Amino acid sequence: MKTKMGTLRVKTMEELNEALKQLDWQVLSPGGAASMLGVSRAYIHQLEKNKRIRAYRLKTNFDKKGLSNIIQLLISSSKGADYIYIPIVDLEEYRKESKPKAKK
Repeated sequence: MKTKMGTLRVKTMEELNEALKQLDWQVLSPGGAASMLGVSRAYIHQLEKNKRIRAYRLKTNFDKKGLSNIIQLLISSSKGADYIYIPIVDLEEYRKESKPKAKK
């Protein structure tokens, strides 16, 4: 069975840890992935969107206790941040597929 590609949302840190454990923790951030392939982070996100690589995402939840009203408002009005991890195996596979063919 082919592995599902694209964005893979997880709901808890435990679920994320389990997914990463199955990958033997061989993952990179989008910046690390971009560096590995010699491309921009935006290109990595495009590969995710086009379902060429997997990206495990966990939405962060901010504890608003003790924060000023202004900070709480800013946090609640923002989209929030994601923890994003990309399997190295997907990047290696993409690099193999996208390698230019030798001319005859």
